[in-house]
Amino acid sequence: MADPTPGAGRPAVYLNGQIVPAVGAGLPVDDHGVLFGAGFFETFRTSGGRPLLWDQHRRRLRQACAVARIQLPPAFLATEEIRIREAVTTLLERHGLADAVFRYTVTAGNLSVARDGAGYDQPNHSHFTSQDIWHTARHSGRASGDGWVARLMAEQYPKDREIPHMVHVGQSLPYSLKSSSHAVVCFDQPPPYRWAENGADIAREGGMRRPEAGHPLEQIRSVVRNAQASSSEIRRAAAEYKPRVAYPKHDLGQDLQTAAALLQSRIGVTVMSVTHQGYDTHANQVYRHDKLMSELDTGLSAFLADVRGTPAGDNIAVLVFSEFGRRVADNASMGTDHGTAGPMFYLGSPVKGGLHGKHPSLADLVEGDLKHTIDFRRAYATVLDSWFGVKNETVLGQRYEPLAGVFA
Repeated sequence: MADPTPGAGRPAVYLNGQIVPAVGAGLPVDDHGVLFGAGFFETFRTSGGRPLLWDQHRRRLRQACAVARIQLPPAFLATEEIRIREAVTTLLERHGLADAVFRYTVTAGNLSVARDGAGYDQPNHSHFTSQDIWHTARHSGRASGDGWVARLMAEQYPKDREIPHMVHVGQSLPYSLKSSSHAVVCFDQPPPYRWAENGADIAREGGMRRPEAGHPLEQIRSVVRNAQASSSEIRRAAAEYKPRVAYPKHDLGQDLQTAAALLQSRIGVTVMSVTHQGYDTHANQVYRHDKLMSELDTGLSAFLADVRGTPAGDNIAVLVFSEFGRRVADNASMGTDHGTAGPMFYLGSPVKGGLHGKHPSLADLVEGDLKHTIDFRRAYATVLDSWFGVKNETVLGQRYEPLAGVFA
């Protein structure tokens, strides 16, 4: 929000809650308002130092943001009127004016992006093989053992194996969470995730001698005990959760609402996983990709707006990735085939917006594929080192250089 006609004072603007000098003030280049024009503005006058028709201007701006699915943080909405009136008073005094015309702008914000160059050497175009590489962070895939997130949990909680620190919302467990030692929970929807009483005999030791740790029977019993304890906790947390924003009705939106419920609860969840299906756009890519991007945008926007400003929410970081990108040229079916390099996203209150890495050249391809410029394990290493405080080589098997400036 700025006063376009500064008087004797030094020109200043109100930007993201602070009065700052107009010279040098601006939005990051990756702000969606800059990249896509995702934002709205209202122009209003003051009279006697107070905004005229402020309620109408504010209501119109909020309605526009709601239509465009731009989620405004609840903490901002609760204090908006006070903040704007204080900003107007300060700017008028700073510029030596009795009244002025103001422009009030809201944009969709920003995120941190590892550019389209995330990939790995000797890329594989198979969904299954490439998924295994990304989910284990090893070129040998599943043959190398547990998933990379599971190895992180084993490093973080070496003795705490039965509490479900890893939870996936979906029909099948991603291999990144596959663990041979630690509990992991996977369900499609919370209500059906319940303990079946006929499994009680497995959980009971009866008169049998207790097997040693690591014995297959003891592992089975550990899984059963975990399911018995966690099922009621998860169903209760999801049922009692009161989101602060309305989540979209598509599958991703509902899964992210469940994720928010469990992360905001105190049942010990450290890593939540959700999947978003449908990106294999061999045909009719324009329509399908637009729909997928809309779902990803609205789902993540609702999730971040819901948790922002809460004790748990301010400690949530989101990592978005896929097993590969798409080829540069389209095919005969108005789609694109399996590619190599692709983008990765970091989001959340602790994340600083920005672009990381060099964008792949569209003029320097390898058999029609982009050349990756960042090893995707550097993005993992950033999360391991900077967020979890774990030396990434203990999880990834070798040292990868983290990306600088991702977390505040």
